Amino acid sequence: MQMMTNIRAAALPDRVALVLAEAQGALSRGNVEAAIDALRAVLNPESTDEQQSMVRVNLAAALCQQAQSLAQNASAIGILDEAASLLNQAIAALPARTRNWALARTNLAVVLLTRGNRANVPADILMAHLALDGTEEVFATAADEAGRTWSRAVRDHLTEFHERRASLR
Repeated sequence: MQMMTNIRAAALPDRVALVLAEAQGALSRGNVEAAIDALRAVLNPESTDEQQSMVRVNLAAALCQQAQSLAQNASAIGILDEAASLLNQAIAALPARTRNWALARTNLAVVLLTRGNRANVPADILMAHLALDGTEEVFATAADEAGRTWSRAVRDHLTEFHERRASLR
């Protein structure tokens, strides 16, 4: 499942804005490593402003894509743990119930779903459901139909996954 990014380079100043745009281009071309390297280069661990929060959101999206491509579960889980940490930091710093907050929470749901599948941890799946709480409404209020549809698709995927697991018991 692909994660969404939110890169509005024109609204962001300086080098970070350019790197965000370059990372988006790299991701769209399938060059996940280049996106990760570029985003890590502009990540400021001490800063919690909105721009740095979006660097975290986009880095987490790239890390999740990287983890999804790995065959070895242990390596993928470590990367997904880093992505979840970045998203939790971003969510804590972003104003609640904004589009970027909903974007970060929906990305967190994808990371937790992916981690739950890899580690076979049902609690991750439950946490993914909780991460989605309120996201559809925020996207609807922001008139972001693509975000709302994406959030709903993640929820549907989680429900389908839960139903499949329940039928295997």
